[in-house]
Amino acid sequence: MKSNSFLAPLVFGAALLARFPAAAWSADEVKSVALPAKSLVWDSVSRRIYATVPASAQGAGTRANTLAIIKPETGEVVAAIPIGAEPGRLALSGSHKRIYVAIDGANAVRAFDIASGMPGPLLSLGAGVTVADIAAAPGAPDGIAVERQNRSGSPSDAGTVIFDADGSMRKASVPGGHSLLYEPLTDRLYGYENEISSFGLRTMAADKSGVVQADYVEGLFYGNAHLVSAHNGLLLSDTGNLVDPITRTKLGQYPGCGYGSVVVGDGGTGRVFLATGERGAVTITAFDMYTYAPIGTITVPSPGGAAGLIRWGDDGLAFLDPNGRVVIVRTSLVGPLRKPNDLAVTAMGMPDTFNANGKATCVITVRNLGAMAAGGVVITDQLSPNVDIVSAAGSIGTPVAANGAVRLELPALAPGGSATLTVQLQLKPQDTSVENPLKAVTQSVFVRSSNPDPTPGNNHLVQTASLSTTGPAPAASGIDLTGVWAAISQSAEGAGADLQATVLGEFIVKNVGTDTCPPTRLRFFLSGERILDTAFSQLLQESGVGELKPGASQKITLKARLRKGDDAIGLFVIAVVNATKTATESNSKNNTVPSVPIP
Repeated sequence: MKSNSFLAPLVFGAALLARFPAAAWSADEVKSVALPAKSLVWDSVSRRIYATVPASAQGAGTRANTLAIIKPETGEVVAAIPIGAEPGRLALSGSHKRIYVAIDGANAVRAFDIASGMPGPLLSLGAGVTVADIAAAPGAPDGIAVERQNRSGSPSDAGTVIFDADGSMRKASVPGGHSLLYEPLTDRLYGYENEISSFGLRTMAADKSGVVQADYVEGLFYGNAHLVSAHNGLLLSDTGNLVDPITRTKLGQYPGCGYGSVVVGDGGTGRVFLATGERGAVTITAFDMYTYAPIGTITVPSPGGAAGLIRWGDDGLAFLDPNGRVVIVRTSLVGPLRKPNDLAVTAMGMPDTFNANGKATCVITVRNLGAMAAGGVVITDQLSPNVDIVSAAGSIGTPVAANGAVRLELPALAPGGSATLTVQLQLKPQDTSVENPLKAVTQSVFVRSSNPDPTPGNNHLVQTASLSTTGPAPAASGIDLTGVWAAISQSAEGAGADLQATVLGEFIVKNVGTDTCPPTRLRFFLSGERILDTAFSQLLQESGVGELKPGASQKITLKARLRKGDDAIGLFVIAVVNATKTATESNSKNNTVPSVPIP
């Protein structure tokens, strides 16, 4: 028996139309499927909507703890597959061969093979650990990336891991954040930290060991936002913010969106959709993805609002309502599918090995292999932070360098046409005093356009060059003071309020520049973290440093008696060379040198 019914005629959302100068459209068809689903996903290969139905959902009935399969054209639930206790979030694998389901009642995830219609074994996350979010995984087309969370404790982040198709979990993990999204055009996994105040966006790649952090930036998204969709290399959040994660740029925000908005983007039509609940109905507004201008609205009767908005088919939208229904809409508001294209990128000029102060000229070529002109083409060259961008030039247009990346925009690229971006880069002086110095130069190249690209595999590439120098940084022109810790410890007598501790250390000041440095001052600060904040750090000692010729060094002994009752174990001592700015340096970025935690 079919569990769908046609809804009443549509009415227009006057309040939303008053805010946006958008035309009112009509829906060709609206169906309501009686299914108390928790999560929805659309698979364009099987052309089905998949929904999880947990047993805790009111009205779950015989479909409790199943993965329901919906034929959206008719609204028929064609199957309900038992999938595990309390199924939750859903994600398609990159190959579209599997759907992965968070099994919240068993601290696990489970793969569902679309072709055979069979679920796989439970993939355990460990005791007390459940799924915060799941997404397709870079480097594992049939696998899945899982952001784990502890059921108790704050912050609850337990790291992002990758499960391969055989069910094995790669060992390496990173704290990805509570919201995950995979972008196939860049082949990157993105995680947003919406639980802690840094509000950082983490870019992740993968190797044989597991998840690898490629970039981290704060301030692109704020607060309790969630990543909702990725299209043409861009990320969209449920606050309506569109971000270019490669150039670390906020591109814009769609009107009417805020925290918790029900939003989905569609690169195929170049539109973004916002669902808002008002007066017993849900109004869906479409925006142009790239201009942020509202295009039109439709209104669907649905008391209580909407959640889980998705795009399906050529002209479909679907969402969950709080009354235990999946509402399926077909409307021309979705817009015509844009002509697909096939951009391909190649690069040459990166050496196998960089020598000290080495330079390279890299030439990036983008070709339009498709039959249609590609509009709004953007070429991006993202470089590792151990190189400087010396110059950049484009065969068409003028590139812009910022935030360690070079960006070149082309208004269009004709079928068979090509364009080049030439970037000259130079290796920075290597600072081996940092905790984890980079051991290679990495260049990541991406190309996108406003047209959908069904073959994203040739839109990106990564080139890597090793470093031939592993010793001290090559001499910088002028004066360049830095240093290295030889020892750090604490001695103590007594206990509790009578504890008398003394911090002991040896620090070697070095002049790695080419000019003689006059006498300077060195300061030692006690800090709770490796980053110096003088407002929250205690000055332990100030010492004089004599004249240092190029390549010369001087050992300074630290002996600082703490206040009675104070204990420095686990804290850091931060040495600041040239603390009073007596000498004019060519490089002052290496003047602050933290110790290891005091044992």
